[in-house]
Amino acid sequence: MECPLVSVVIPAYNRPHTLKIAIDSVLEQTYPNIEIIICDDSTTNEVQEMLKDSYLDSFSQIKYYKNEKKSFSRK
Repeated sequence: MECPLVSVVIPAYNRPHTLKIAIDSVLEQTYPNIEIIICDDSTTNEVQEMLKDSYLDSFSQIKYYKNEKKSFSRK
């Protein structure tokens, strides 16, 4: 029996350490057909660098998207 794809979407806004905890939690699941989608709205490149160093080359099920257009404005 084929297992349907389960997508886990994780929004990121700075705090790469917290994102790492969330990713590791998903990777520890035993369900065989999971993809992880990271949507990064961070103000720095720390999240992107952490993902490149630790995950993107090793886990093909992780998809990373950097939102260049910010969702809100700051004053």
